[in-house]
Amino acid sequence: MNQSVSTVALGLTLLFLLSCSAAGPSAGAGETRDCQGEQRVMLDCSSEVSYQGVSGEAGIEVMGVAGASGKFEERAIRRVNDQVAQFAAAQTRACREYNGCVLSGDQYRAEAADTRRRLQIVPAALEALKSAKSETERARALDLLYRGVVPDDKRVEEVTFRLGMVAEMPAQLGGGTFSVAPGGAVPTGAKVFFKVDVSKEAYVYMFQTTPRGEVNVLFPDPRIGTQNPLPARVAARIPDRKSFRVNERDVGTENLYMVVSRKPVDDLNAALDKVKSGEVNTLAQSQMLRSVALVAPPEVAQKCKRRALVMEGGDGCTRPRGLELDDEGTNSRGATIGEVPAGVQVRTHPGDDLIVTLFPFEHLTAQAYKAAGGCQAAAHKVRGIIMED
Repeated sequence: MNQSVSTVALGLTLLFLLSCSAAGPSAGAGETRDCQGEQRVMLDCSSEVSYQGVSGEAGIEVMGVAGASGKFEERAIRRVNDQVAQFAAAQTRACREYNGCVLSGDQYRAEAADTRRRLQIVPAALEALKSAKSETERARALDLLYRGVVPDDKRVEEVTFRLGMVAEMPAQLGGGTFSVAPGGAVPTGAKVFFKVDVSKEAYVYMFQTTPRGEVNVLFPDPRIGTQNPLPARVAARIPDRKSFRVNERDVGTENLYMVVSRKPVDDLNAALDKVKSGEVNTLAQSQMLRSVALVAPPEVAQKCKRRALVMEGGDGCTRPRGLELDDEGTNSRGATIGEVPAGVQVRTHPGDDLIVTLFPFEHLTAQAYKAAGGCQAAAHKVRGIIMED
């Protein structure tokens, strides 16, 4: 497939504070002014901040991605540029106000320290962007740069999504509850539910498909107490007071597809509503759902050349959309109320407004599950989750 690749002219400005150490503004040669009894050596504000321009030759490339998000990396870089320019202007203003006796030395040091904290990661992050040997390295370097420089209230699309799957074993297999890792195995008859949380209020959509292309909407569903949008930093159970049951059909590979956004995804919501009403039964009947289902499992996605979901069809080798995070803050030993067990943990790419990911697992018969060694069974294959009555 032809990819539209454009080079972004960064104009990225690196801000180096020359006189912002913990000791505060250094007294150098210059005019001395009396500031309410304090003899203050004036700073040279033109040398307090210096700039080093970096052009598009730095090698930052942005994929042309179809869909509402557009060139989200370019958006992120522009925000970094704008923020650096604002920091530079603020630092120059603070310097002048210090010289004008408006700011005390302590006030100036505090403002300079905040600017320095924001920008101290810029040189290393930019170098990491230039030297990245993989798309994952590049994404993480840009994420570090974007989140380090751009304040939270200006990263308006950003959301972190966590999902863990919990299985309640059938009595004939000993009962008990355990967390299912991506790629884990679940036997027929098990009851399962999901623990989900989002860092900011967000809309979450979850569905699965059968080998015949049939679609099963898991969330949102009017039968589930939890509804969109999910509140920030509250572990939600899906379904709320019920469970899904793994039925006896479609033993084999299963992928649970998830889409997350700060705003409603109207086209996807409409497509899922058609499934719930019976108007749509299979992927073949919905281009939107087919587009989401093109996302490849993790081991396949590593070989995909495309960097993000293309919402207008494709070749079945589409990388999940979002930055996968490490297991920070997750509970890998099991699930308890109010916690999200280890599973999927993804944050939107810098400047992007959508997460598209999947959770693979394996559906085994009770006999196969026993033979495979129970919950330690390898691989990832499950089909046939239905709402328990």
